[in-house]
Amino acid sequence: MMRRPENSRWWAGCFLFLILAGGKSLAQQLELRGTVEVRRDTVLLSDLLHPGSSPRVRQAGAEIELGPSPKLGTTRVLEAAWVAKSLGTRPELLSTLAIPDRILVRRSGFPVSRGAIVSALQRFYDQAGQNVNLENVELRWDAGMATLEAGPKLEVIRALWDAARRSWQWWVRPAGDAQGPDFLVQCADPEQSLVAARQTLMRSNHPGENKTAPALMEVGTKAWLIAESGGIRMQTEVICLERGGLGQQIRVRSATGHRVFQAEIIADKLLHARFAL
Repeated sequence: MMRRPENSRWWAGCFLFLILAGGKSLAQQLELRGTVEVRRDTVLLSDLLHPGSSPRVRQAGAEIELGPSPKLGTTRVLEAAWVAKSLGTRPELLSTLAIPDRILVRRSGFPVSRGAIVSALQRFYDQAGQNVNLENVELRWDAGMATLEAGPKLEVIRALWDAARRSWQWWVRPAGDAQGPDFLVQCADPEQSLVAARQTLMRSNHPGENKTAPALMEVGTKAWLIAESGGIRMQTEVICLERGGLGQQIRVRSATGHRVFQAEIIADKLLHARFAL
């Protein structure tokens, strides 16, 4: 009779230990992640579960939608109240989950490769009738840029010569995706692209061959002139007075005056002239 209280306390202690130990294990197993990455268009509850979650819970979570995924490369914040509201029809599941106050959801993708960018630039210039080799040109773009598919085909939607930075700029996006995100690609050294253009032009125009370069400039076209003299280089806007193609010499006029220059067409809306001191 004297040992019964001790036995009662011992069994009560064991019972309390099992409850606490079991509750802690359950909380660890069903605690939702605070940061996740998704690749589909919709965020599911199963995306927030840890890998160790039970198959039963994971299967149930795959049937519960938490809303649209953020755009590629962006982040969406899911508040705990929103997750709980989405689980309103499954109170038995909600009671087993530990939901963080804020859950960060990021839309992940596949990194954009240099090869895909170069291929897009080459197609862009080929379609414009420009024979330019960019294989050895140093390019810069946002290293964090990604696409929804691995190895996608890219397209150039716009090209611009930035006179202030003395750099080519191309806006590129996944081919055929008008709503897809575009990103900026820059030529690290514009002189590289100019040299590549001239070398390609020289290789393609062998002596004895009668080739006519497609017209890049028309009368009245506004373009940029890179003028060099005595080691000094400057850019100025000009107006074309003649029609011409890549590698041809045409007359241009300063956009701010009446002075006329003879310049070589080296790219779309870009000319080059060298003046002696």
